[in-house]
Amino acid sequence: MHHIDVVPGKTYLLTLINAALNMEVFFGIAEHKLAIVEADAEYTKPLTTDRVMLGPGQTMNVLVTADQRIGKYSMAVGPYMSARNVAFQNITAVAYFQYLGALPNSLSLPAKLPRFNDNLAVKTIMSGLRGLDSSKVPKEIDTNLFVTVGLNVNKCRSKNPKQNCQSNNGTMAASMNNISFIKPPVSILEAYYKGIEGAKVVEYGSRVQIILQDTGTVTTENHPIHLHGYSFFVVGFGTGNYNPQTASLNLVDPPCMNTIGVPVGGWAAIRFKADNQATVLIVKNGIGHLETLPHPPADLPRC
Repeated sequence: MHHIDVVPGKTYLLTLINAALNMEVFFGIAEHKLAIVEADAEYTKPLTTDRVMLGPGQTMNVLVTADQRIGKYSMAVGPYMSARNVAFQNITAVAYFQYLGALPNSLSLPAKLPRFNDNLAVKTIMSGLRGLDSSKVPKEIDTNLFVTVGLNVNKCRSKNPKQNCQSNNGTMAASMNNISFIKPPVSILEAYYKGIEGAKVVEYGSRVQIILQDTGTVTTENHPIHLHGYSFFVVGFGTGNYNPQTASLNLVDPPCMNTIGVPVGGWAAIRFKADNQATVLIVKNGIGHLETLPHPPADLPRC
């Protein structure tokens, strides 16, 4: 079994990467505290915790001090599944945080992870996370978007629905604004140049706020959301429906991330500056050479 040899009294930097395709996970080390110092390649103010939760593709750097008695301690990864009545593999993976001097056959102390559906543990971590550099937090916004995220049911087109679909009603599919992804016949940039409706365009350099609202069409769930080409400031989150009159936003030291888990039955607010044109978010041409999208190549395939 995999293990990390550690020297008593030393502090170690662990880089955690959730390489799962569609599963959020908890991570912890028995009898040891984790100090979060970075999330998604952005520094954070140190946050000491017993465990962390990572969404698919999310990364985190934590400091761990070997300050316990000499022995072998379990490092455990277990699933976080917030959706109800959804099948998943409730399996814990284990490695060892092993002190030099520990006997090879010594018993390992187990890591205590939260229950697979412990939403409070996730909220506790996010509530304490703070960004280290707040100089670029947009205090004012130019574009405000509201996007619902959830699970919907697509029509089952199989002749054997009981065998090939999750139910007679259809197949489960993630959705945004009640629309599930269907691969378009043209690229987003091509749709922009040809004036095809459906491509959202924002002004270059505009300060954008997106409210991500979880819905319960089928079931509420913690939804990991990733924004290609951008890091963003998580300025707020909460339970229930987002209310701009009562929502509390942190514009002082919000964490900067590129993946956020929208809380179960709740909302998350993110802000960023639209200054990256090579992304799925189409940005209008600005002024100057560096702010202008190049035209499509002359040999761009027509089919």
